Amino acid sequence: MNHEKVHMDKINYEAIEKQVNDGELTIRDDIYLLQQYKVAVDESNIVTKTDTKGTITYVNEKFEEISGYRSSELIGKNHNIIRHPDMPKAAFKNLWDTITQKKTWHGTVKNRKKDGTFYFVEATIIPILNSSGDIEEYIAIRKDVTRLLEARRQINKQTTDQLTGLSNHIKFEADYPGTESRTILLLNIDMFREITDFYGIEIGNSLLVEVAERCKAYLSLNSEYTLYKLREGEFLFAKKGLSRALDLESEIFKICDFVMSSGVHAVDGVEIFFSMSCGSYYGQDFYSINKAQVALQFAKETRRLYYVYDDILKYRHEHNLKAVGMLKQAIALNKIMPYYQPIINTETGKVEKFESLVRLIDSNDTVKLPGSFLEIAKKSRLYPQLTRIIVEKVLDLASKFDYEFSINLSIEDMIDPKIKQMLISSIKNFKGKKENIIFEITESENIQEFDSIQKFVSVMKKMGCRFAIDDFGTGYSNFEYLAQLQVDFVKIDGSLIKQITKSENIFKIVQLIVDFAKEMNFKTVAEYIDCKKTLVMVKEMGIDYAQGYYLGEPLDELVSEPLAEHSPKK
Repeated sequence: MNHEKVHMDKINYEAIEKQVNDGELTIRDDIYLLQQYKVAVDESNIVTKTDTKGTITYVNEKFEEISGYRSSELIGKNHNIIRHPDMPKAAFKNLWDTITQKKTWHGTVKNRKKDGTFYFVEATIIPILNSSGDIEEYIAIRKDVTRLLEARRQINKQTTDQLTGLSNHIKFEADYPGTESRTILLLNIDMFREITDFYGIEIGNSLLVEVAERCKAYLSLNSEYTLYKLREGEFLFAKKGLSRALDLESEIFKICDFVMSSGVHAVDGVEIFFSMSCGSYYGQDFYSINKAQVALQFAKETRRLYYVYDDILKYRHEHNLKAVGMLKQAIALNKIMPYYQPIINTETGKVEKFESLVRLIDSNDTVKLPGSFLEIAKKSRLYPQLTRIIVEKVLDLASKFDYEFSINLSIEDMIDPKIKQMLISSIKNFKGKKENIIFEITESENIQEFDSIQKFVSVMKKMGCRFAIDDFGTGYSNFEYLAQLQVDFVKIDGSLIKQITKSENIFKIVQLIVDFAKEMNFKTVAEYIDCKKTLVMVKEMGIDYAQGYYLGEPLDELVSEPLAEHSPKK
């Protein structure tokens, strides 16, 4: 039998020889059959033959096509001509050790084309033996898998966190489809964004890598869980099936203790002290990560190491979702409204100003106060829409009436580029008296980007608007803010005003604020006037303006006179 015609290791030589001896096949039939094998292999594979020293003795057309070489450039050359430098020498040593022992070798090889580019093949190399059992030559049969490996690489890139090498949320969703039961632990590095802001992204990334390695080390001791890297600072331990509550709590303690260790990350001579929080969920829910994140957030808010999602959080979560739905519906149906509370001049007793307070009208026409939806609006990113709606409606009304109108602005409003631009454009296009528009800064919020806020205030004041510091006297009260921002009004916090008739110390504090404001030429406003006695004392202290339910509650229309019996003149 002519071994030069053989190109497959699965041909049953003894069966063919028996068929020939039995007269079932002729030698011509044998040759024809083997030729058909050759055609089949050559049509579907990349084929080469070499002698025992690795010198190429045969290549098929597919090898010419993929390598870019003509057969005349390959015959007589060593296979090294297509070896890619990325392939380690150890791989080829293993290959030769295998085939020289008359064994078939399988593997993936990266080869180099004539033009210098590369391709990948799945290769099978078969030693061909002569009748004496010695190696006559080697046949290599290959499949081009370049596209397959590239597709795998792209899939791996999409499902892998490039920094830590861990699987990401896409891989988690593929591993845990549907609502099959699962237990998940979501670990988060506390204040990770602040760490990167202070120390820089590179050090922040090095912390992520170290925490990832610690998580991997824990898993090497406990393979029950699979590890994933989610958004910044978050690591997810997941396993199929449910844990008992006590077992889960024990697991959380073990993981956190192991991962945090000393709680110190040292890099480039810098020691970073860090801590972690954990939110957990076990059950059968497609949105299990969301629920673990709700538990994580609650753990952070309550300063706990961990919290497991339960009925309390379920109610809270559902309430938040309903509140967001209510907000979106109110925005769509034009049910976000400004209510106007009168502010009187304590000397004249006349209404000169109105504070614009946001209200939401729900589907039952119930008026909702800000406390029931404002924080939800901020967390759901709907807050900027509320600011825009209130500004537009107040400015529209202010263009028709000669009163001063206050509009509350949060610190977020004044540092958000889109909101700032909206406010500037709105005032530029405002047809009424710009000095009638007063923006109240909620003073209880920490002013961290003071320079940016100061520039915004300066721009708006140049256009004619005025500013007030709201709730002064609590929170981050700072007399320096008043001077640097050049505000026009100081609104003294109602918690102080309500105590001036009862506490001599509170009275002195308020009087100090009033005296300072007069020295700086600021006007003062007393909030939360709830009785005549307080109103009279406010006037005697020299406070310029007053507001509160005793004088008039917020309404959806302008009431130009205070309640008659509450006039400060009486």
